[in-house]
Amino acid sequence: ETHRPDLTRPFWKLPGGLLDPGEHFVAGVQREIREETGIETAFRHLVGLWHGHSYLFDASGLYAVFRLQPLSTDIRPCARAIEDCRWMPLPDYLASPDVSDFNRALVQAGLDEPALVSVEMPGYPRPESHEFFFPPSQFPAVVAGRP
Repeated sequence: ETHRPDLTRPFWKLPGGLLDPGEHFVAGVQREIREETGIETAFRHLVGLWHGHSYLFDASGLYAVFRLQPLSTDIRPCARAIEDCRWMPLPDYLASPDVSDFNRALVQAGLDEPALVSVEMPGYPRPESHEFFFPPSQFPAVVAGRP
């Protein structure tokens, strides 16, 4: 992270950012990953949510974390926001003193189950205006991207 409290040591975090107006979570997280790292991804599942008050623009914020599958591996970091960007073995990331407890917990949660997947909800005919995440066992016939 370029913007960090202690510039004498690295601070490894997960890529992320803000959604554009009207942008779905899945599309937004894929765009942010692509913008910050150059990596193309496929959605796997929702890991968790964080809700905080007095966030950006003096409003409450909702931070969603997703597990993605990389579709490319060639990293092209965004120079204005990222000082260094690399693939890191999970044990190294989880053990690093330069990773926050929050980011460590997010990665561990992404490895754990059960997961919430994107589903098409019966009765909501306009998927461009809604996004639903449920355990796949609750909606096995309507999991997005599956027959």
